[in-house]
Amino acid sequence: MDLLFVCHRFPYPPDKGDKIRSWRFLDYLAARHRVRVVAAADDPADLAHVGALQSRVEAVRIVPFGRAAAARRAAYALATGRPLSVAWFPVGGLRAAARRLVRARRPDGVLAYSAQVAPAAFALGVPVVLDLVDRDSAKWAQYGAWLSPPRRWIYALEARRLARAEERWIERAAATLVISAHEKSLFPDRLAPRLNVVRNPVRLESFSTDRSQEQPHTILFAGALDYWPNRDAVSFYAREVMPRVRAAVPDAEFHVVGPRAPAALTALAGRHGVRFLGYVADIRAVYARAAVSVAPFRFTQGALNKVIEAMASAIPVVATPRAVRGLEVAHGEGAWLGETATELAAHTIALLGDPAARRRLGTAGRRFVAATLGWPGDLPRLDALLEAAFAPASINAAVR
Repeated sequence: MDLLFVCHRFPYPPDKGDKIRSWRFLDYLAARHRVRVVAAADDPADLAHVGALQSRVEAVRIVPFGRAAAARRAAYALATGRPLSVAWFPVGGLRAAARRLVRARRPDGVLAYSAQVAPAAFALGVPVVLDLVDRDSAKWAQYGAWLSPPRRWIYALEARRLARAEERWIERAAATLVISAHEKSLFPDRLAPRLNVVRNPVRLESFSTDRSQEQPHTILFAGALDYWPNRDAVSFYAREVMPRVRAAVPDAEFHVVGPRAPAALTALAGRHGVRFLGYVADIRAVYARAAVSVAPFRFTQGALNKVIEAMASAIPVVATPRAVRGLEVAHGEGAWLGETATELAAHTIALLGDPAARRRLGTAGRRFVAATLGWPGDLPRLDALLEAAFAPASINAAVR
């Protein structure tokens, strides 16, 4: 097949959730098909990695954008009825770059990665498979429920606008992908036949299960700290869980790994064993030292790579049920689950004090990931979905 891959963020290096999924899709598909890529880039540092992507695909077109222009687009969208989270991205620039590639050589179809690029993809006159990943509108609804006005009103408005747009795009796409059965369940039943679950696969050989460097009282959280669910999870654990943990395990430390931590969060450093380690290029060295990985999310969507990777590394996980529902992990399958600060602290304390329990839970997690997500996972099914969606018999129905 000849594929055009359009994505809302430059997909390399795969060091955060959305890039991990887009890169794994590209890595797999580029070995089997002719692939060209159009991607937006909001981080100038990404441009240093263009060569790594070019070595895997036929062509790469980058559409840089900055926060000031994005904010202006979002403000205009607020007044004109479009979803703000879509307007934030340079849809016009992505559409123009993609059209030039389509004119040069028409692809069999477009794989559009995320709701943010759907308007650009559908403007190309080529069949589209849309990867929504999550039901983003549900995320905005969660945000609105937690915040005070006026942000509550704005996020609730965004949730409604985006929900309507998501459903229109699903009806228009040749096929639509989501990351988990839970995300699929968030859409109306009438759309279920058009939705396909494609989970994030894991190369197990990339994650060592050697626990010989483990620091027995080290607790880990890994994630980009400019993402609000991550910030809230870290703040909640640092403020409400760590004091309970330290009362029982005085030398316990909470290591927070990830870039772009705001000052309000780093102000917690030094309290109750909290340490911020910043961006780490190779997270596997951090995993090797962690005794327990935590995912204390009070709101989130999708399937969390931080949980998958910790389990792949045979690290026991302490999490809220919300953090693992996209993986369909039960209590004891690599994670101990708790809702409250008291429950999360009790699980953490028990694991820090019991090396044998850590090994059992870590082994169960590795086994779960190997059985459900081991490479290539669902990617052969993705390939088959694309072949079916872009087959000649499907094209007339897909293009409208």
